[in-house]
Amino acid sequence: MKSSIVLSVHNKAHYLDVFLDQLRRSARDVELVAVDDGSTDGTQAILRCYADRLIVTNDIWEVRANNAGIAAATGDWVAIVQDDDFILAADWLDVCVDFMESNGIDILSGRGVGQIGVRCVSSENPPQSSWQIPNKIEALDNIPDPPVIDGGHYVYLHTIAKRFRLPSDNRFESMVTLCPMVIRSPLILSRRALNMVGIFDEGFAPLLYDDLDYCMRANAHGLKVAFTSIPHFSRFAGGSKALYTDPNKKRLFQEVEGRNRHKLLARHKHHFVKPQEISVQNVGILRFDLLPPRFSSCNGFADAYFSAQSWNPLFKAP
Repeated sequence: MKSSIVLSVHNKAHYLDVFLDQLRRSARDVELVAVDDGSTDGTQAILRCYADRLIVTNDIWEVRANNAGIAAATGDWVAIVQDDDFILAADWLDVCVDFMESNGIDILSGRGVGQIGVRCVSSENPPQSSWQIPNKIEALDNIPDPPVIDGGHYVYLHTIAKRFRLPSDNRFESMVTLCPMVIRSPLILSRRALNMVGIFDEGFAPLLYDDLDYCMRANAHGLKVAFTSIPHFSRFAGGSKALYTDPNKKRLFQEVEGRNRHKLLARHKHHFVKPQEISVQNVGILRFDLLPPRFSSCNGFADAYFSAQSWNPLFKAP
């Protein structure tokens, strides 16, 4: 079965060589579809050295860039990867696809966070629970986002966050958990899901909640959605840092977040469940060999370098 990776990039030339080297090492023999989304810093030239297919846009809207990449991808399985996630699992895409194919899963998130929708009357308190898995590999924390009022009901998104430890043999083990909604990074989609559900709704552009909406639409088609954790660390100085430091971008981010969350909950409110009906179902375990990050230098990589040290003893200083 052929697999593709869709990667949209905007102005990441300062670390893109290192990022793409890590991505290619972690997913060999995979079609890489890169979308240069309005870059002005030499990103496009670097992408040409690594990508099998390169699409050039000038939109700078994440949802549309991902859709452009999906349209060009030819794989039976398509993984959407963000441009600041350093994946530390060897052959992660092959491992995930084999599991998905064997278990009838059409959408799998790799960040280790799932979303469950909850709709309850305003007099009820949303559940806040923790689960300790017997094998001691992981714990699940159930944390509600701020509610949106829906008549006499509150509608919540619950974040199911996983925490993991490394087994003694330095292999990474992760449960795969069925869940109504998941977030991307990386988000793996089957060709069947793409054919039945279509592309992401660009009404959620520039970003946020398009992935959760996609999962809810997939559920309506009877498709299985699940999440796990693929070992990786995020480079905070990538695309998202400016959303918290630049006042104008922070304001835009907050406006988009509120608008899109209301849109998601309004569209799918009849599919949300009551607190007592929340459940998660673990369907199996994925095992990954760990792939240490490889930096030619740590210049410009202070944040990534610091994060990588948490993976000792595998991390090797340059």
